[in-house]
Amino acid sequence: MQKFWNFLYLKKTQPIFIYNRYKTIKFMNKDKLSQYVTQEINEALRAAKLTFLIKSEIIQAAKILAESILSGGKAIICGNGGSAAEAQHMAAELVGRFEIERPGIPAVSITSDTAILTSASNDYSFDLVYARQIEALGDDKDVLICFSTSGNSENIVQALKTAKTKGMTAILIAGESAGKSKNLADVEIKVKSSRTCRIQEIHSVITHIICGFVEKEICRGKKQQTFE
Repeated sequence: MQKFWNFLYLKKTQPIFIYNRYKTIKFMNKDKLSQYVTQEINEALRAAKLTFLIKSEIIQAAKILAESILSGGKAIICGNGGSAAEAQHMAAELVGRFEIERPGIPAVSITSDTAILTSASNDYSFDLVYARQIEALGDDKDVLICFSTSGNSENIVQALKTAKTKGMTAILIAGESAGKSKNLADVEIKVKSSRTCRIQEIHSVITHIICGFVEKEICRGKKQQTFE
């Protein structure tokens, strides 16, 4: 037993696995770090300003979703990786609330049920994990919203194709090329950037704009209570 404790501890008070590795790391100097941060901020601002060029597509998508909700439909949202997180983000803003106290808005992110995702992947293919759920849950009153920075994910392609067979309206929120998903959606919102992080940042802006619009439309004419 003593040998075991000797292995864990160099000294009685200092575990062997505690090691200040940061002493060996050489960070960029202060000027280069400042230049890097400035460059990133400026690039993010440029991407945000270029979003004015896709303003009409954002408005179109927001109107389509609001009309669907007011007609008894729902939002079905999907994506991969960071885009899966954005899908959950949008669903949370709609089901919970964005800025106005109001009834919950029907929306579901089909990216988060691990049992369905793993069973569909195992029994069919990961390419069909969203298509299968759309087939089961989708209705012609519903709107499919796909987030994809590249547009090349096969499960997004299949999701958009399945939505069409269900008579759903589809919205693609992507990067500037839209990749293999191009021309598969009724509305394409293509962020004017080819860099993944910038695209994802603007996707969050678009999410907030759409959720804000839908919320206001649903609550229009009713007493509204805003939250800080």
